[in-house]
Amino acid sequence: MTFLNNHPEFIANYYSKKYYHADIYAANQNNFGEFLLWDSLTCTGKTNEMVKDAVDFGHKQFLTLTEKDNAGTHFYYFATPSSSVAMNQVYLNNLDALKAFVKYFKAKTQDAKELSAWRDIKLIIEKKHSDIELLLDDQLISIDAKKEFYQDISHQLIKNPRLSKTQLNCIHLLAMGFSAKEIAERLNLSRRTVESYLAHIRHVYGCRNSKELIALYYNR
Repeated sequence: MTFLNNHPEFIANYYSKKYYHADIYAANQNNFGEFLLWDSLTCTGKTNEMVKDAVDFGHKQFLTLTEKDNAGTHFYYFATPSSSVAMNQVYLNNLDALKAFVKYFKAKTQDAKELSAWRDIKLIIEKKHSDIELLLDDQLISIDAKKEFYQDISHQLIKNPRLSKTQLNCIHLLAMGFSAKEIAERLNLSRRTVESYLAHIRHVYGCRNSKELIALYYNR
């Protein structure tokens, strides 16, 4: 594991007290989704000490964004000098901007020569800890419940679409395996029109591609 921070005094304290053993990525429970507001956590033991030290260094109202790829899970921390809980709403209102900054950050640091020494520093997590708990853990939505929810609403979306009969025919033929060209021939439309219809349908249902649209169709 490696770690990068823009506050030298804070990171010196973080390393000297080995807080990387008490941080969120070393917790037994760390499957918090794509972002985490630290106000929702109960922190005890060494993790609580770490948070108090962070506050003393001017880091308050924490937000952590998480990303997963083939290399593992990456955690990106944001904090503010403000103690106002209203900052949590500011974070949520600007998640797109924060995610854009993460992309910028990765692009700038990936090949930066001055950071080559940082990439050679490896922190070894000795063991998982249980000093971080998410409040109301028993009320979290399970993966199965979320899947069932999406299936229920996808049924309603297909059942009551904001689409014309021709557009519905396009979905049906697409789900049967026909290409845009073949759909155009069968419905006596131009290929461009069919592609325009399919793009509109994906937008209506929030699908990123035809594969997701077909899955939605068959889950109705």
